[in-house]
Amino acid sequence: MLPRQLRNGILHLAITGKLVEQDQNDEPASVLLEKIRAEKQELIKSGKIKKDKNESFIYRNPDGVPYEKIGDKEQCIAEQIPFEIPSSWEWVRLGSVCKSITAGGDKPLNYSKNKTSELNIPIYSNGEKNNGLFGYTDIARITEPSITVSARGTIGFSVVRDEPYTPIVRLIVLIPFKSVLLRYLQRVFSLLLKKYDGVGTSIQQLTVPMIYPKLIPLPPLAEQKRIVEKLEKLLPLVDEYEENYNELEKLDSEFPDKFKKSILQYAIQGKLVKQDPNDEPASVLLEKIKAEKQELIKVGKIKKDKNESFIYRKTSATQHDVSYEKVQNEGSVDFYEKFANGEEKCINDELPFEIPSSWEWVRLGSCISVIGGTSYNKENVNPSGNIRILRGGNIQDTKLIYKNDDIFLTENFKDIDKTIKENDILIVASTGSKAVIGKPAFVIATDESAQIGAFLRIIRPKLSYLSNFIKVIFSSEYYRKHIRNNVSGTNINNIKEEHITKMLIPLPPLAEQKRIVAKIEELFKIIEPLTEK
Repeated sequence: MLPRQLRNGILHLAITGKLVEQDQNDEPASVLLEKIRAEKQELIKSGKIKKDKNESFIYRNPDGVPYEKIGDKEQCIAEQIPFEIPSSWEWVRLGSVCKSITAGGDKPLNYSKNKTSELNIPIYSNGEKNNGLFGYTDIARITEPSITVSARGTIGFSVVRDEPYTPIVRLIVLIPFKSVLLRYLQRVFSLLLKKYDGVGTSIQQLTVPMIYPKLIPLPPLAEQKRIVEKLEKLLPLVDEYEENYNELEKLDSEFPDKFKKSILQYAIQGKLVKQDPNDEPASVLLEKIKAEKQELIKVGKIKKDKNESFIYRKTSATQHDVSYEKVQNEGSVDFYEKFANGEEKCINDELPFEIPSSWEWVRLGSCISVIGGTSYNKENVNPSGNIRILRGGNIQDTKLIYKNDDIFLTENFKDIDKTIKENDILIVASTGSKAVIGKPAFVIATDESAQIGAFLRIIRPKLSYLSNFIKVIFSSEYYRKHIRNNVSGTNINNIKEEHITKMLIPLPPLAEQKRIVAKIEELFKIIEPLTEK
């Protein structure tokens, strides 16, 4: 059950006479109403309140049917009664049990946001923060215990006020007669006022004429006390339940996303699937990658990277290159990076986590090419063109979508390198929102009619068999953190190409890459239904 439903259910039991037992020794509410009328007459005589010419008197006929008399007119109001109440209770109009119902006035000229020795009378408005405390003034407009009800914004929010104060606009003040408990009346409002639709145009509001004739159930005074005592025991428990419920809801809603992030993190750290000693290690894979890249460079399919580096292990003791078998036996090693100019340096401090001995660290740039987008002017846009230009809005939840407002250019803007291909990864490289920078989309099919705009980048694996694991990297929180740490710019946020290519990524053996990707797909299928709740 939702906390709101539980709270409303308890309050409904309270105002229908089902929360506490009736006591036949209680003075019935009909006698209580006589006392209220007597108190009202005394206040009218002393000039403290004015006589209500349209005062309501509700009674039951011999058959128990409710009637209402106002002046010389009386009518059956059975259809207005929302629910049954105990025989010792009475239905009354709100205005009949209140000395006054008034709206707050303008903000005092003499006021301060902070309390001072001279300005120490609270000013209350319609907000919920600090129970509506707006500031302080030197004169109290309300000096009797009362209830305030927000008339706009936090509509229906009500508070019992025991201290002198000054209400301002958008706040309605109720001062009941002594024979009505403030806290009982406030609880009635917390439930019944929720049924108001409000009036007004752009902003809903409550008004004094709306709530003055509101029908409320009135129990005997002794039962009012028992109801309030019971509510004061139950409602704090509901508040505690709501707090726990909301925390569980938050955990439940966050669980699929956090679980996916954990799976991906385990995957790139070599903890998701077991290592197989029969796998060809990543060091051998790197040699094959280098050979294949050389062939692609020869035929002009990719360009030679003049700044490409090579990362390898050395033992702390011998300071020489370590083979895969040696790593297995010696354990403690240092990672070094050797550059094209012959320089080398230890990069232990750059490594974010440990990886299995059969894995290798590489710079992302050794596995991918980064391709910038097409630049164009507004006058180049042609709705009848056949080249679709993709922008940041086309990337949604790691998927590429085409939109009705996509921009088209003519054939003369066609650039085969910027045309999206199967296994490409598109990322947002420049935008006004830092949260969007680096956001990826995975292309599943070639589309020669679509190419990227200037604010996107194509991440294109140099070798197709690496693409699935590279997608794992780009899906991970490790990648997102790397992007967040390297965003530059002020009004426009950017991620530079060098920050992408120099990113350190772990490279597993090819056979393990396949097992990792298969395991992720298996686990994500299990998680997927949880995201649809």
